[in-house]
Amino acid sequence: TRMEAARRIPHVWWYLDETNSEDLALQVAFFYTTQEAYDYFGASSGWDDKNWVWQRPWYDLVLGVPLGPPEASDDGFMIRREFHRNIVEVNCRTLKGKITPKPA
Repeated sequence: TRMEAARRIPHVWWYLDETNSEDLALQVAFFYTTQEAYDYFGASSGWDDKNWVWQRPWYDLVLGVPLGPPEASDDGFMIRREFHRNIVEVNCRTLKGKITPKPA
């Protein structure tokens, strides 16, 4: 939230288990469509150091700065946010996330 951002409190974490570890695209896309200042994404299968694994390619993304707030489609099922280098989309009907690089 804006209040958390103003207070510099990160507020997004994602727990990986056997039900959701297949594809982080949706979780990463959800994060980036709602990200504000001082928000950080982390994905782990536990809370100890041994559970943390570098999630390629997700932790290596360079989106650039957001060019505005997220926008919803007229029916509310698509959320889209444009960044300097990428476009992030979430389809809430199919529960699929997509990050598309912009042409150079």
